[in-house]
Amino acid sequence: MRLLLLFITVIIRASVSLAQADPDSLSDADRERLFALADKWEMYGVDSAKKNPFQLRQTFNFNKKIYFTAKTSEVNISSYFYLSTKTGLTGYDKDVAKQMGKAYSTLEFAIKMNDGNHFAYQLFGDKTKLASVLKEGPGFIPQYLEDLRNTEHFKDYFEPTGDKVKIGDKEQHSAIRYQGVNMEGGHMNALLADNPGQEINPDHQLMILSVFGIGFIFLEGRTQLLAGWESDGYVARLVKIEDVHFTFDGTVYQTYQEKADQKISGFLTAMQKDSIRQNAALERRETELRRRRENISSAPNSEHLRQMDEELLSIKKAIVRKKEEMQKGTASKASKVAEKEGDMTVLRENVFAATSGNQVFEIAQLEMKKVKIENEKKLLKGGLSAENADKARKASACAAQRIITMDKILEEAVFLDRKFRDDPKQLFHHKMNLYTTRFIPLMQTPCR
Repeated sequence: MRLLLLFITVIIRASVSLAQADPDSLSDADRERLFALADKWEMYGVDSAKKNPFQLRQTFNFNKKIYFTAKTSEVNISSYFYLSTKTGLTGYDKDVAKQMGKAYSTLEFAIKMNDGNHFAYQLFGDKTKLASVLKEGPGFIPQYLEDLRNTEHFKDYFEPTGDKVKIGDKEQHSAIRYQGVNMEGGHMNALLADNPGQEINPDHQLMILSVFGIGFIFLEGRTQLLAGWESDGYVARLVKIEDVHFTFDGTVYQTYQEKADQKISGFLTAMQKDSIRQNAALERRETELRRRRENISSAPNSEHLRQMDEELLSIKKAIVRKKEEMQKGTASKASKVAEKEGDMTVLRENVFAATSGNQVFEIAQLEMKKVKIENEKKLLKGGLSAENADKARKASACAAQRIITMDKILEEAVFLDRKFRDDPKQLFHHKMNLYTTRFIPLMQTPCR
């Protein structure tokens, strides 16, 4: 979820600022995010709900409200979640989210799907409501709960101890302690209680668990409550269950695809306006140079100056063209990700593709050639004060040296393209290393 917007906003901003040979215009936060993207897949894993019959923008009905407590070394939660015995879905709202810490401060509602994915509904600011698909739930949930997807798994890894435990705010449920066997990560126990008056269809739903591990399981021919967990790092308890008629309305939220499409459309519009402005200025300059060719001047160095102007015009056209190609490509890749609501495979492919090209290096090299010629032109025209002439000579020499260094960086980039042509992730990592260790330090100070 966060990674998708990160891709759309940071990559676009980064591509623009780096293409302008101006890494200073990229904020420290964006630079840190950009160069850490490849390491965030597991933290912010996203996936599409390909086999999920539910849609982000629909209403969801729940008929149970289950109060519980959950405690880890990171959080201590006393709240509730909603459950549907018909669909098998469970959901929790911002009462849980605010107890999970700042990272969940924008979350208004989250629904655990039967395929293991999660629908997340967030509020950014006062008005921006966004819905997205997440692969993982809260990070503090132990792995054994993440892995517990069916009754067969429970039968294979848990066995009854005979110990009885009273569960509930009024000790209304009598539970049996089941001990985890053949499992890594220390001891873990599950608490199963009788569940009079509530059966789930064994042909449809054999297990309905919330993200916290509390719910129903069809075991030994009857529906039972999975009423608690005990392990070294996680303790959860059922408190009470209420019958409710609660509906969550997901239709009022905008999907990430819709939001991304707006961002991309705005970006393309701004880019198009800027390109039109730059191309119009270049056309005017070309017309002016054409007139100069037709009217031969006897002024000193006029022919040399005209040639410099034509070379500058050619460079500026190449810069505009490469920027257009790069920015359109970035927007196209962001669109592909948005279409899949952040599908992890598509996201990886397009982040790698968007950030592993060489256009940034090529544009920076052209910019340095432009700086070099512009300052040589100042010196050739003459009329500069001693101080300004010295500045022009230094700027030209600086640009000339950077062109040589940029040639070497481009050679390294092309070498990486060949070496890792079949491994886009490694290519991405090495290109990012080239950015951070050689390109950005080189361009940190302007030639002036």
